[in-house]
Amino acid sequence: MPKNQLIDFVNKLKESGINVSFTKPRSHYVMKLVTVKQTPSMTIKS
Repeated sequence: MPKNQLIDFVNKLKESGINVSFTKPRSHYVMKLVTVKQTPSMTIKS
């Protein structure tokens, strides 16, 4: 996948309220998703 398509894909996910991190373990990513669901008004930045 070209880099610009990957960036566009990540930006679309962020717009959906999902913060994507490719450097964190899967378990950490899942915990971030749970935290976002519990506190929808809070923005989580990696």
